[in-house]
Amino acid sequence: MTVGGGRLELALSCDGPDPDGHVDVRLTVFNASTEPVVFDRRLLYGPHPGHGDMVMLASEPSARKPSQHFVLLNPLCFYGRQRRYQYSSGEMTFHGYLVTERTDGLLPAGPAEPGKLAVGAEPLVVRFGRE
Repeated sequence: MTVGGGRLELALSCDGPDPDGHVDVRLTVFNASTEPVVFDRRLLYGPHPGHGDMVMLASEPSARKPSQHFVLLNPLCFYGRQRRYQYSSGEMTFHGYLVTERTDGLLPAGPAEPGKLAVGAEPLVVRFGRE
């Protein structure tokens, strides 16, 4: 995604899972350009699992001041968030993405309207339990 002359890249990574099935999943936004980039953190979703009993999309709450919704990333800097999940066994795919504008059509792997996807992270597959 190019914003204000910059280019954003998203990546998912994790620590774990540990023997109890806990995994810490991180979504990182990286400004891969030589220009500063500003984005609305409320439009960043993830990291979150792709399926389950009830998929909860990980996002940031609204701030009191509208100016606090925006993140300035200087060249070659990053912003991220981490979430902890626990599963006893099986395989789980985690997702993260940035949309161009607010929308009600959000799915685990991206917005329902493909034109509203600004940039997405490569899905991260994590295996839980003993093999």
